[in-house]
Amino acid sequence: MNLNLKIKRLISLIRKTSLARLLFTEIMVGLIVNITLLLLFIYLTHNVLEKEVFYYDKTISSYIYTFRTPLLTTIMYAITLITSIPQGIILSLIIIIILYKKHKKESLIFLLALIISCIFNYLMKITFKLPRPDIDPLQKLNDFTYPSGHAMNNLILYGLLAFYAFHFTKNKSFSIVVGFIAAFWVGLIGLSRIYLGVHYPSDVLGGYLAGFWWLITVLLIDKTISFSKEAKRFYEKT
Repeated sequence: MNLNLKIKRLISLIRKTSLARLLFTEIMVGLIVNITLLLLFIYLTHNVLEKEVFYYDKTISSYIYTFRTPLLTTIMYAITLITSIPQGIILSLIIIIILYKKHKKESLIFLLALIISCIFNYLMKITFKLPRPDIDPLQKLNDFTYPSGHAMNNLILYGLLAFYAFHFTKNKSFSIVVGFIAAFWVGLIGLSRIYLGVHYPSDVLGGYLAGFWWLITVLLIDKTISFSKEAKRFYEKT
């Protein structure tokens, strides 16, 4: 009986050690990706502020404008409308309510991640104070342009959705499909902002980089807390 207990305890310790190592590896990889994204965002922001990317912004935007048609314009208006802040708040509240029933921690993470993302985006816009494009806009907006709030906040929203799809189901096929749909949809959102002439391509890219950086940061914080708890449990058992 004692031997069986020792074997079970040993197996339990091995499993916890493996989990701790996995979490540690994920944290290290996440840190590398996180730092890389931050450096890329800083580099892009410098080039945007120095107007070193304006030629590319103008060239890419002008090329995208050549595809404008009444039907496509209606579609792009619809995409940008249903992914704006009011609709995003409604969708987020629905997700939070669904998560809260069985996953209170994840619902709190989801809520805080989106709120802080909106605050970050606003602070960056009023710090950089870059005007909206004036090449050939289909919409007139009076606030600042860099980085794109649509790109940043929706990347956080749908990125977390894709992550939780895998986290809760562990179904790789399903997770890949959800991830692909989320990435495609976020890509369309960014394209719609350029198409409508309310953002430069660099605004959208900056929003993606900032959003991806914040998404990785949120997941890193969660992983680090989980790692600390697993390490504490491991040492308490030994």
